[in-house]
Amino acid sequence: YSQFVDNIMVKEGHLKYQWYGEDRTEVLFDLKKNPEETKNWAEEGDYQTAMERFRYLRDIYLEKKWDEIGSIFRTF
Repeated sequence: YSQFVDNIMVKEGHLKYQWYGEDRTEVLFDLKKNPEETKNWAEEGDYQTAMERFRYLRDIYLEKKWDEIGSIFRTF
């Protein structure tokens, strides 16, 4: 159960991205460096490529482009 209706979470490897809706923040956790999920890495320069990918995945999910989502995850 999530208190945020529009909550989206995507995890790839040791990175976990969460988006809480248009009017809320987004967070990125590096579970290797901080498994307690207390540091938000979303604004850190080294993570900007990952943030772009997570935002892309979020956007196609929100647009309900299911075929595109499926093709992305088949590449892993």
